[in-house]
Amino acid sequence: DADEHTLHVRVTLTNTGAYAARETVQIYTSLPESRIVRPVLELKGFTTVFLEPGETRTVTIIIPLEDLKYYDTGVHQRQLEEGNYTVYAASSSDDLRLSQRIHLAGTETPYSVLKKEIAETEEAFTELYGHPLPVERQAHPFHRNTTIYELEISRFGRFIHRTIYRWFRHHDPQDIVHSTVFESPLRSMLMGSTRFTWKTVDAVADLLNGHIAGSLGRILRSLKPKKRS
Repeated sequence: DADEHTLHVRVTLTNTGAYAARETVQIYTSLPESRIVRPVLELKGFTTVFLEPGETRTVTIIIPLEDLKYYDTGVHQRQLEEGNYTVYAASSSDDLRLSQRIHLAGTETPYSVLKKEIAETEEAFTELYGHPLPVERQAHPFHRNTTIYELEISRFGRFIHRTIYRWFRHHDPQDIVHSTVFESPLRSMLMGSTRFTWKTVDAVADLLNGHIAGSLGRILRSLKPKKRS
């Protein structure tokens, strides 16, 4: 049941086993007819109960209605959407045991930037976004922030990209590490050696851009001296 500010969820549990046990009761809510984007299930409260064999106990979990609200970007405040909510008592989100429908009064005209309608065109998405879309960054010419993946657009870059790819496919068949490496920018090479400098990174970028003759010398001159042991 609910009052002006809270939702009271009462659940009765019985330990039907031969041993004392502990159970965590989780309370989820759902609003399938919501007119804005919401998760299918939202965890709103929980409590842990310890029961002796054969013991029965009723617990009450209090959920503030404030926790059911969303931020309405039209009026710039949190609102409770009117509708028929389903309240679930569960052991986990994959194990819903009990459910109860309850109608809650609130705004009938919810507004959120996240709408259920899909923006199928760039113009529609711009309107939904509310700002001009960022101009797509050109991958070429290469620079400090070019990712390993973006090197694919040049012949020399493809050689480097595919060499790294084959190495990681051999050493990391799960694709966990090499996926991260391919999203790394060229400047991350600074972490690969204490001899690399920013001038090294810029010279490598020039080399990848096809300026082979001058870049090789710049790379060698940019390296920090080896430390003597």
